[in-house]
Amino acid sequence: MDPATASGRYTVLTKLFEMVNRLNEDQQIALLRQLDRSALTTQLCKLILDLSEEKQNHLLDRLSEMLSQEVPEKTITLDEREVPRRTCTIAVNFETQGNRFQDTILDISSAGVFIKTEESLETGQEISLRFSFPDAQEDIDIKGEIVWRNPRGVGVKFYDLTAQHFERIKHFVDQP
Repeated sequence: MDPATASGRYTVLTKLFEMVNRLNEDQQIALLRQLDRSALTTQLCKLILDLSEEKQNHLLDRLSEMLSQEVPEKTITLDEREVPRRTCTIAVNFETQGNRFQDTILDISSAGVFIKTEESLETGQEISLRFSFPDAQEDIDIKGEIVWRNPRGVGVKFYDLTAQHFERIKHFVDQP
């Protein structure tokens, strides 16, 4: 391969890696399925082979639990950071980069929220949220960061959640 061709290929690969890195997890999984529909199991097995023995054993335990339960599709995580989420419809006022908006929170956890919005927001932006739970007296004011986006909205990770806010969110998420 001549140097010009190699340089062009390197540029394309660099751009591809950067773009794939900006996709959220669901988009990356969809891309993987599109790229190699017939070999998804093969790709998963290759990834499993690259895991440490400890993570392989942990995955084995998690998969055994999943297969023994009659549960709808669930995300598998190799660490214990997964937190319960609750689907909801909560009005939210938010501000980012000096602009104010009003939209809807569609799910919430003690780690963050998904906001349905058509606004052009970028990942990495700091965001201030104000919302209240149904039948609540006080608003919750929380700061966070937009950590992913898709055409439907944005995912926000909370910053420095106070103990009071954590308890209020946990109480709401844990309600039936």
